[in-house]
Amino acid sequence: MNLVAEPLFTLVLFPLVLAVSVLSLVPGLTLPLVLTAHLLDACLDLLAWVAAWPWAAAALPQGPPWVWPAAFAGVVLLLAPRGLPGRWLGLPLLVPLVAARVPGPAPGEAWFTLLDVGQGLAAVVRTRDGTLVFDTGPGYESGFNTGSLVVAPFLAAQGVGRVDLLVLSHADRDHRGGAEGLLERMPAGRILSGEPDAVGIPAVEPCWAGEGWEWSGVRFRFLHPDRAGETDNDASCVLRVQAGGRSILLPGDITGAVEARLAREQREALRSDVLVAGHHGSATSTSAAFLDAVSPGLVLYAAGYANHFGFPAPEVRERVEARGIAALNTGNMGAVELRLGADGVIQGPSAWRERAGRLWTHRVQTTDSAPYPLLDR
Repeated sequence: MNLVAEPLFTLVLFPLVLAVSVLSLVPGLTLPLVLTAHLLDACLDLLAWVAAWPWAAAALPQGPPWVWPAAFAGVVLLLAPRGLPGRWLGLPLLVPLVAARVPGPAPGEAWFTLLDVGQGLAAVVRTRDGTLVFDTGPGYESGFNTGSLVVAPFLAAQGVGRVDLLVLSHADRDHRGGAEGLLERMPAGRILSGEPDAVGIPAVEPCWAGEGWEWSGVRFRFLHPDRAGETDNDASCVLRVQAGGRSILLPGDITGAVEARLAREQREALRSDVLVAGHHGSATSTSAAFLDAVSPGLVLYAAGYANHFGFPAPEVRERVEARGIAALNTGNMGAVELRLGADGVIQGPSAWRERAGRLWTHRVQTTDSAPYPLLDR
């Protein structure tokens, strides 16, 4: 994209606009300005057309930090004047930029990331044998789509080119709105949802309680829905991920009524080390009975910064704090990463705004806290 935009604006349009601006000082001479405005509109339409091409932008997998100094040195050498000894070394110095990879999960490990998609939910679970995406965040009529702008770039940075299983917990826009954007960027092997007929995507299958599978020693199991006819929030797929005897529970947007039933009927199956709070921390979810049944060491809120719903609700935060459970909010901390080891050790949580903060990064005043490492029992 920049290969077109930079020469067009720097070499052609900038000198033209500058010259026309000088001409506009002549009284009554407005035609050059009008023609230049039309030309700028046409150029912006051209760039929008180019940006829609599938290969308009290249996403490189995230490599180790040293690849960037090496690539910079390679570019400097390649752009150096002819005759400089060793200019050819610039090419091998660029190779690590496209070839180096950050190691992925080992057998038996589950790498979990709760992404920051604003007021919505999107989570990624990576294992040695497969990648699962649980919800894709919101999509809007304006064109902003977190599936293409957040989830897909994150996966590409991790070297993931395919989603093995996409779970759209239910049909609310803040959970499935980014699905089309994600699927435009990369394929999905299978798509499941608690409301398969309502998500508006072909070939979506229902998720059912009891369905489970295993990827390289990491176990996945749906705990809900267990009956037909449930709709809206209460139709949400509830997924438990277990590795090395430690587990993460993703309950979607189920309400207190479903939580109570699960706490009665599947109490042992609910128990997990990490709980993603239901419905973004709404007062309709994460009830006292459900918290006691899950008994987590950490609660994660997937909520937008300063969202107008006031999530997570004060009463939910109070229930969590009263039980001595640590909490993190993506709206304050950015994406949160955890790694469940095959040996039962949990690495993290690691929050993006702490890990990648800069002097110019906005500091959010928060009382969220989490132990490092995660609380053991």
